Amino acid sequence: MRMRNLSTLALLALALALATGAMAKNGPKPDHSNHGHGIGKGGVPARIADLQAQIDALHGQIDEINQFIDHDLDGFSAKQGDCDDTNAAVHPGATEIAGNAIDDNCDGNVDEATTTSTGNGHP
Repeated sequence: MRMRNLSTLALLALALALATGAMAKNGPKPDHSNHGHGIGKGGVPARIADLQAQIDALHGQIDEINQFIDHDLDGFSAKQGDCDDTNAAVHPGATEIAGNAIDDNCDGNVDEATTTSTGNGHP
């Protein structure tokens, strides 16, 4: 009799384990009534548009922050007047190199008239 009780108990435990496993595997049935999902009026398209607007705003903030970063490591950021923050030779106060078609010193003038002395008083 005792063996029969143990067998019955084992079968009940097995059935309970299988039922619990099936529920965990399949989960609860999805609620298609659109209640409590947090999307709100307008549904998914409205939520996508809202998220895109937030992403665009974040990109604007990132662009603004990037102006404070010295990308070419010349000591000047775009906010500090570096007119080409991808070229370390170009920054405020740099020596203007005539004929290179670059505003080397970021003063707004490209290749402004410069004279180079050879040391004998003649350019």
